[in-house]
Amino acid sequence: MGLIAQCDGGCGATTDNVSKFKEFGIVKKVWYCEKCAVPMQAVYDQRDKLHTEYAKELETDLLKDLGWLIEKLPSARLPDAPE
Repeated sequence: MGLIAQCDGGCGATTDNVSKFKEFGIVKKVWYCEKCAVPMQAVYDQRDKLHTEYAKELETDLLKDLGWLIEKLPSARLPDAPE
């Protein structure tokens, strides 16, 4: 028995070969047809750009603000901080 996959973008496109659709998601996977994948990829591109910007800002700001901790615990090793 064959299976038919339907585009999770909501357009109704179907395929019998899901590898023809683009996969999105890390935990909850969804598959979009080529047409619907274009705007979804734009969302992912924006998300990745913002993640990079905010992660860099958080790391920089957090490390600047940890001076007080270093004064209180001068020999401490910090979890999850760049060495």
